[in-house]
This record gives sequence, structure tokens and C-alpha cells, in this order.
Amino acid sequence: MTAPNGHFRGAEQSLSKSSVKWIDQIQVKIKYLVNGLLVIFEDISLPMLGLNLPDAAVPIIINDQDVPEVGYDWLIITTATTGLKYQHHDNKKFLSFKVLMIY
Repeated sequence: MTAPNGHFRGAEQSLSKSSVKWIDQIQVKIKYLVNGLLVIFEDISLPMLGLNLPDAAVPIIINDQDVPEVGYDWLIITTATTGLKYQHHDNKKFLSFKVLMIY
């Protein structure tokens, strides 16, 4: 995987303790860090609207009928990770983040 700014290229070069899997058309790379994991997703797709990640707003719930069935996954990713980065170039989307672990 190559990226203009080298962020993903550098991560790929240091994949000594890692796992790389293709799931359908999505490549998932997981690099084991001293204090957690670096997760990198790559897929062939259209860019996100405005080339920006969506906001992770908590839904406003007025009554039990307003509880959404989807959308909490993005809220969890944005609140439970650090270093969230998104890029799109050459018809590929790159999303990376770190999951920190305390031992």
C-alpha cells in the first residue's frame, strides 16, 4: 500500500508482528504495537463526501421509538481510538487508527 505522505507506507514497512487479510474487497492490516494495535483499512471505492470523515455525534433520543438501529459503530470507533486518519487517492480509501491497551 502506498500513500503520498508515507503514513501508510511506513506502517507497512514495519509489519514484523502483524496480520494482513483481504475480506471481499477490503484489506485489513493489524500491526501489534507495544501499547496497542495499529489498524489500517484499504478498499477500492468512491471518496467520502467532502473527503472528510463524518461527525460522531451522539444521537438525541426523545423516546424509545427514536432509538436508531445503526450508527453507533462510528461513535465507538471515534471515541475508543486515537490517531484516526482518512485519505482517498487512486480510487482507494485508506482509514487508519490506533487502539491503545493498558496492561
